Amino acid sequence: MNTTTAASAQQPSVIYDLVTIGSGSAARAAANEARRLDKTVAMIEQGLAGGTCLNVGCVPSKTLLAAASARMSAAHGKFPGIATSAGPVDLSLLVRDKDQMIGHFRQSFHVQAPKDAGIAVFRGKATFVASDEPDIVALVVADSDGNTNLVYAKQVLIASGQRHSFLPFLASVRWTFSLPARPCPLSRCLSPCWSSAAMRSVWSKVNCSLDWAARLKWSR
Repeated sequence: MNTTTAASAQQPSVIYDLVTIGSGSAARAAANEARRLDKTVAMIEQGLAGGTCLNVGCVPSKTLLAAASARMSAAHGKFPGIATSAGPVDLSLLVRDKDQMIGHFRQSFHVQAPKDAGIAVFRGKATFVASDEPDIVALVVADSDGNTNLVYAKQVLIASGQRHSFLPFLASVRWTFSLPARPCPLSRCLSPCWSSAAMRSVWSKVNCSLDWAARLKWSR
């Protein structure tokens, strides 16, 4: 998302009641509520539809946590008279299944569902531009092929998330959420945040070894 003073003389053909920049959980909730109130809505998305929660946050981590918990329960039977066991973990298959599920959710709930709800979806990077109307916001949406659309709105919700800082010494680490999984043992689980704590639980429950972030000397 950028801002520029470039003005356009093009007459607005459609002025949306609400335009969201981003298509994650916050944007979808706002868009759905606006449509419930019979407002016109458009969504602008540059990256993967669904945002952080669906693609690299809550959904993939909790899916892997549920799988890990199922294995741990089987490996540690708690009820006398019921014998349970757990075999080795095929982490590549587990992550591939998770990716397929997320792909289905993305297509069903974040690509097709907005269209079915009457929400216009624009793919590309949003840039604010000057508007000839003081009460109307103008945006240019440029896609990866260089095509542009001029979008007008009465209200704009910026729900584009944020970009994290990347530590140089993590360049060799492969991320399990969105990239192909490495086989066990997993050597490191980094990023001291909730997702990291959640994934530490996953790896421990599927008998992967790891170095916890607290052991790192950040001064290195």
